[in-house]
Amino acid sequence: MGKASSEQRVANSFSGGQCSCTAEKISALITALRTRHFALGLGSLKGCHSKRRTNFRRSANTKERVTAMLRLLLVRHGESVWNEEERIQGQQDIPLSENGRKQAVALGERLRGVKIDACFSSPLKRATETAELILKASGNSLPIATVSELMERNFGEWEGKCIAELKVESTEEFALWVAAHYLPAPPRGESVEELLARVKMGLERILAEVSDGTVLVVGHSGSVKAAICVLFQLPPDSFAKLKVDNASLTVLEISDGRPRLCHFNDTCHLRNA
Repeated sequence: MGKASSEQRVANSFSGGQCSCTAEKISALITALRTRHFALGLGSLKGCHSKRRTNFRRSANTKERVTAMLRLLLVRHGESVWNEEERIQGQQDIPLSENGRKQAVALGERLRGVKIDACFSSPLKRATETAELILKASGNSLPIATVSELMERNFGEWEGKCIAELKVESTEEFALWVAAHYLPAPPRGESVEELLARVKMGLERILAEVSDGTVLVVGHSGSVKAAICVLFQLPPDSFAKLKVDNASLTVLEISDGRPRLCHFNDTCHLRNA
C-alpha cells in the first residue's frame, strides 16, 4: 500500500479516526441551533473579507481562480487545577493540572505533521501553557500572540467557588441563572451577550492579521463556544446548548467569507492520555 499524501495525513490528523463528529451530525447541530439570525455573525466581522486573497494558477488553456482558505483550530485549554476541583475559574489565572499538561501534549502529538502558520491564545496561563505544549509536541516553532478578548467569561463574585457551594449560598439566584440558560451576568460578572461581543472583537483581530493557512487558537469553554455562535450566526441562547471539553479540538474552515464546521469538540486523542 502506498504512503498517504500530505493532504491525507493532515485530514487524518484532524479527523482522529472513526470517532470525530460526522459532517451530518455537525450540519444537524447548526440547523437545530440557528433558529433566528444573530447580528454578530461572520458577515459583520471586520477583516473577514478585506484581506481575502485570490490567486490565479495558469493551466494549459485557462486561468483558474483559487480563493485562499483559513483553517481555524479552536482548542479549549487542558484540565486546570480548578477544573480538577470543580471550581468556577472565570478570569482567575489558574495553571494546568498534571493531567491537563498530558492532554495538551496528546493533542499536539495528534497534530504532528500539520504545519501551523500562526498561534493565538488567551493570556491566562492555562491557555498559553496549552498552546506551548501543543506547538512543541506537534513539531511547530512559532510565537504565541495573546488576545485578551479570548479570555474566559467573567463570573464575577462566583469565581473560585464550587457549584455545590453556590447551590447552598445563592440558592435562588443560582437557580434563576440556570433557568435563564446562563444568559444573565452573574453578580459583577459578564452576560453571554457581552461575552459574544468581546469574542467577536478578538476574532476580528485575528482575521485582520491572517487570511489563509492553519491557525491555532487556544481559549476556554466560554470563548470557544462564543466563537462558534459568532461565526455561525447562532442566537445567544445556543451558547448553553454547546459543550466544549478540556483539550478538545474544533476545526473550522473559512473560505470566501463563509465558515464551515468540520469537527466539533473532538477528543479522540485523549483516549490514552
